[in-house]
Amino acid sequence: LARPQKVDRSRLPPTEGIDIMLVLDTSYSMAAMDFNPYNRMQAAKAAAADFVKKRANDRIGVTVFGGAALLTCPLTLDYQSVLETIDLADLNMTHADGTAIGDAIATAVNHLKDSKAKSKVMILLTDGRSNSGVITDLALAAKAAAAHDIKIYTIGTAGKGRAQIPTGNPLEPVLYLDEDLDE
Repeated sequence: LARPQKVDRSRLPPTEGIDIMLVLDTSYSMAAMDFNPYNRMQAAKAAAADFVKKRANDRIGVTVFGGAALLTCPLTLDYQSVLETIDLADLNMTHADGTAIGDAIATAVNHLKDSKAKSKVMILLTDGRSNSGVITDLALAAKAAAAHDIKIYTIGTAGKGRAQIPTGNPLEPVLYLDEDLDE
């Protein structure tokens, strides 16, 4: 009479992901056309977006930098927001000339340091050497990351040899940039 039914109340097991901060170089040199028809910035953004699409259960954030560093997306599980942040990243968006890798690492460390995740990772996507910023000693910045158990991985976004940067100036349509990659 009561029509017995089997009720299955299965639970999803708790997931434990890692915290990942993507640190994206937006300096002017990222306009170099190393990956024809794409520039360095477009190649770095494509690599970052592809990486995000393959993640599950990991919190991801984005820090951009040029001559200064800026947190543009805090750690989140909302991958669509992360992808939109990456897509909106543009050349020289910090409005500061140069490449401040030390400042970018410090900004990412500051956001990751209090994380309770089992693993904390920073992925640095850049094309060159640090040539500006407050923190000029990159070894010191790396030691600060290590002190908080943060691993740093680098992805070099530059080709071998000389690269062209379109200027938009009809008198000097192209600038040439020698390879300056220091992974």
